[in-house]
Amino acid sequence: SATSATSLADITALGLTGSFTAANKVYDGTTAATVATRTLNNVLPADTASVSLTGGTATFANANVGTGKSVTLAGATLSGSAAGNYTLGSVGTASADITPKSVTPVIVAGSKPYDGNTTATLSSQSITGTLGADVVTLGVGAVNFDTRSVGTGKTVTATALTLSGTDAGNYTLSATSATSLADITALGLTGSFTAGNKVYDGTTAAPVAPRPPN
Repeated sequence: SATSATSLADITALGLTGSFTAANKVYDGTTAATVATRTLNNVLPADTASVSLTGGTATFANANVGTGKSVTLAGATLSGSAAGNYTLGSVGTASADITPKSVTPVIVAGSKPYDGNTTATLSSQSITGTLGADVVTLGVGAVNFDTRSVGTGKTVTATALTLSGTDAGNYTLSATSATSLADITALGLTGSFTAGNKVYDGTTAAPVAPRPPN
């Protein structure tokens, strides 16, 4: 009675899995990550240009410095003209590095009276560039003037610098030493002598007795 016959049936969406790569970043105190590339698996060849993995929020497992840290992508979706023919299942995890943030050592040196050596003292030591409430302190191994002689605005150098504190592992020093300016002032001396006796000569002149060697 007819040259054709019809029926009803469903074409269900083809399930896909996604994967991505994440970019390394410098420590910024957050878990935010950046997606570098995205890939969909099992897309039919005819649709490779018509469906893609988009959106979502990538995050590191925690904010601290580390290599090969796990990164997850949540909320990614399918887009493109063929997206309706597919459904997104799982999106795999990626790995990336969080590298230490560079911070700058800062010192303020105190002046001193001449004492015959180059040893200096600091009135303060700190770092600039830390984030938020991160606890990081600067340690100094040695502090010295450039020379031991008296002078103003002399260079003082702090060496053997280290970082310590709860969040020190997330930072690295931008330099292995730090400098400041300070004075070495002249050392005050006092003198003494003994006077010699004399026969009256009508003057107030007094002889100084021989001075002992220093």
